[in-house]
Amino acid sequence: VKNIRSSADKALNKHSKLKSVRQKIAYFLNVPVKQIGLTNNATEGMNIAAHSIPLSAGDEVILSRDEHIGGAAPWIALQESKGIQIKLVDLDPTGKKNLAIIKKAISAKTKVLVLSHVTCTSGLVLPIKQIVKFCRKKGIYSCIDGAQSVGMISVDLADLQPDIYTASGHKWLFGPEGTGILYMSSKLIEETNPIFAGASSDAKFDLNSLTLEFKKSADRYVFGTRNTSIVLGLGTAIDFISDIGIDAIESRGKELATYFKEQISVLNGIELITPQDPQCTAAIVTIRIPGENVTERCNRLVREKRIQIRGIYENNLNAMRLSFAIFNTKAELDYVVKELKKEVK
Repeated sequence: VKNIRSSADKALNKHSKLKSVRQKIAYFLNVPVKQIGLTNNATEGMNIAAHSIPLSAGDEVILSRDEHIGGAAPWIALQESKGIQIKLVDLDPTGKKNLAIIKKAISAKTKVLVLSHVTCTSGLVLPIKQIVKFCRKKGIYSCIDGAQSVGMISVDLADLQPDIYTASGHKWLFGPEGTGILYMSSKLIEETNPIFAGASSDAKFDLNSLTLEFKKSADRYVFGTRNTSIVLGLGTAIDFISDIGIDAIESRGKELATYFKEQISVLNGIELITPQDPQCTAAIVTIRIPGENVTERCNRLVREKRIQIRGIYENNLNAMRLSFAIFNTKAELDYVVKELKKEVK
């Protein structure tokens, strides 16, 4: 009996800890905790979105060509299973015309718009608030990939009001791999049932009467046994970001990115893909150097120079992305610039 009681207490304690992390996330993103669920990563969140929103054959889903595979693949998969149509749009690389581009792309058949808040390709910060507002006016679901935004820039979901917003814990939040965040609007929670079901996704369950009623909150996706340790790690990461202040982090990232862009933009042989305008960029800078294969160059720079650069193959950019975190210094950026100069000699 003692062991049974101990196991029950542990289960209750684990659920309490999971809820406390959701509360931290909700406060950080400025939304009620009932709208926050936990996932394994942003990709899982986008899959939940793709299978939760009611879609029929012929419905149109708009994606930009700059989406990450994790944000795009769940919707492309629905072409075969549901017969939906995918429309791809080209974003303005300067960042100035993207609201107009999105508005023009929307048609009478459009049911869902899927966009990154910050693109994984060039680090463009899209005008999500205005885009979401336009979608809401047109009765279109907005699904936002926040993998490259949460933790890098200030994200106020009460202000943005998308239908779905997904994020990863291991990127700009510096949390553990295997953690993610799912936000759902109250309207979508009320209108849909979860695509997975299990212990803790139910508000009422009775096997004998075959009764199953789902929670009307996003924590219905926190079902079954979870790795509580890494979720608590995500909570600690939120604490870390909050202690520093997301506004200070955003400002520091932009400062470092601007410093780097100013040096790179005057170098012959290196093309700056990311715009100079700080209004539509943040802490990501993407460049292109002709010649050597991007994968080989990135691997060599990591191996020989200890410079971590991510190859950008999305949208056939054949470029390289640098991300500037709060712990980076201008001395490190000077070193990177010095080594990149050697690449074009």
